[in-house]
Amino acid sequence: MDHEKEGLIMTQEHANVLNIIKSAEHKYISSTDILAKLNKDKDYHRKLQQIISELVNDFEIPIGSSSIEGRKGYFYCKNDSDFHIAKRALISRVEALTGRLDVLEYCHQQIDREA
Repeated sequence: MDHEKEGLIMTQEHANVLNIIKSAEHKYISSTDILAKLNKDKDYHRKLQQIISELVNDFEIPIGSSSIEGRKGYFYCKNDSDFHIAKRALISRVEALTGRLDVLEYCHQQIDREA
Protein backbone atom coordinates (compact mmCIF):
# COMPACT_ATOMS: atom_id res chain seq x y z
CA MET A 1 0.00 0.00 0.00
CA ASP A 2 2.01 2.97 -1.24
CA HIS A 3 0.37 6.42 -1.34
CA GLU A 4 2.04 9.34 -3.03
CA LYS A 5 1.72 12.94 -1.87
CA GLU A 6 3.74 15.68 -3.48
CA GLY A 7 6.46 13.25 -4.54
CA LEU A 8 6.49 11.47 -1.18
CA ILE A 9 5.63 7.82 -0.92
CA MET A 10 3.78 6.37 2.03
CA THR A 11 5.50 3.09 2.71
CA GLN A 12 3.93 -0.03 4.12
CA GLU A 13 5.56 0.87 7.47
CA HIS A 14 3.69 4.18 7.46
CA ALA A 15 0.43 2.47 6.50
CA ASN A 16 0.83 -0.16 9.24
CA VAL A 17 1.36 2.48 11.95
CA LEU A 18 -1.54 4.57 10.64
CA ASN A 19 -3.87 1.57 10.59
CA ILE A 20 -2.91 0.63 14.16
CA ILE A 21 -3.59 4.16 15.40
CA LYS A 22 -6.86 4.51 13.51
CA SER A 23 -8.14 1.15 14.72
CA ALA A 24 -7.08 1.50 18.37
CA GLU A 25 -9.56 -0.33 20.57
CA HIS A 26 -9.91 2.49 23.09
CA LYS A 27 -9.09 5.45 20.79
CA TYR A 28 -5.76 6.19 22.51
CA ILE A 29 -2.87 3.80 21.99
CA SER A 30 0.54 3.96 23.63
CA SER A 31 3.77 3.67 21.70
CA THR A 32 4.46 0.46 23.65
CA ASP A 33 1.20 -1.03 22.37
CA ILE A 34 1.96 0.12 18.82
CA LEU A 35 5.38 -1.55 19.04
CA ALA A 36 3.76 -4.77 20.27
CA LYS A 37 1.28 -4.76 17.37
CA LEU A 38 4.18 -4.21 14.95
CA ASN A 39 6.14 -7.03 16.63
CA LYS A 40 8.98 -4.60 17.29
CA ASP A 41 11.03 -4.11 20.44
CA LYS A 42 11.75 -0.88 22.27
CA ASP A 43 14.80 -0.24 20.07
CA TYR A 44 12.31 0.62 17.29
CA HIS A 45 10.75 3.41 19.38
CA ARG A 46 12.75 6.21 17.76
CA LYS A 47 11.83 4.91 14.30
CA LEU A 48 8.17 4.78 15.36
CA GLN A 49 8.32 8.43 16.44
CA GLN A 50 9.86 9.32 13.08
CA ILE A 51 7.12 7.47 11.19
CA ILE A 52 4.38 9.23 13.19
CA SER A 53 6.07 12.58 12.61
CA GLU A 54 6.22 11.89 8.87
CA LEU A 55 2.55 10.86 8.82
CA VAL A 56 1.61 14.22 10.36
CA ASN A 57 4.15 16.57 8.77
CA ASP A 58 4.64 15.01 5.33
CA PHE A 59 1.29 13.34 4.66
CA GLU A 60 -0.88 15.75 6.69
CA ILE A 61 -2.64 12.98 8.60
CA PRO A 62 -4.28 14.27 11.81
CA ILE A 63 -2.59 12.18 14.49
CA GLY A 64 -2.46 13.66 17.96
CA SER A 65 -1.00 12.55 21.22
CA SER A 66 -2.01 13.04 24.81
CA SER A 67 -0.44 12.50 28.20
CA ILE A 68 -3.62 13.17 30.16
CA GLU A 69 -4.48 10.34 32.55
CA GLY A 70 -7.08 8.11 30.90
CA ARG A 71 -6.20 9.53 27.47
CA LYS A 72 -2.53 8.63 27.16
CA GLY A 73 -1.18 7.75 23.76
CA TYR A 74 -1.56 8.52 20.09
CA PHE A 75 -4.96 8.95 18.46
CA TYR A 76 -6.56 9.85 15.16
CA CYS A 77 -8.20 13.29 15.30
CA LYS A 78 -11.81 13.19 14.14
CA ASN A 79 -13.49 16.22 15.73
CA ASP A 80 -12.92 19.59 17.42
CA SER A 81 -12.34 18.01 20.82
CA ASP A 82 -9.64 15.71 19.40
CA PHE A 83 -7.85 18.62 17.75
CA HIS A 84 -8.08 20.64 20.98
CA ILE A 85 -6.45 17.81 22.96
CA ALA A 86 -3.74 17.33 20.33
CA LYS A 87 -2.95 21.04 20.13
CA ARG A 88 -2.92 21.42 23.92
CA ALA A 89 -0.31 18.64 24.16
CA LEU A 90 1.90 20.33 21.56
CA ILE A 91 1.55 23.76 23.17
CA SER A 92 2.58 22.27 26.52
CA ARG A 93 5.72 20.79 24.94
CA VAL A 94 6.56 24.04 23.17
CA GLU A 95 6.21 25.99 26.42
CA ALA A 96 8.43 23.51 28.28
CA LEU A 97 11.09 23.68 25.56
CA THR A 98 10.87 27.47 25.47
CA GLY A 99 11.48 27.58 29.21
CA ARG A 100 14.46 25.28 28.83
CA LEU A 101 15.84 27.45 26.01
CA ASP A 102 15.42 30.57 28.16
CA VAL A 103 17.42 28.98 30.99
CA LEU A 104 20.18 27.92 28.61
CA GLU A 105 20.32 31.43 27.17
CA TYR A 106 20.57 32.86 30.69
CA CYS A 107 23.35 30.40 31.60
CA HIS A 108 25.19 31.28 28.40
CA GLN A 109 25.01 34.97 29.23
CA GLN A 110 26.32 34.30 32.74
CA ILE A 111 29.29 32.35 31.38
CA ASP A 112 30.04 35.10 28.86
CA ARG A 113 30.07 37.69 31.69
CA GLU A 114 32.45 35.59 33.76
CA ALA A 115 34.89 35.14 30.88
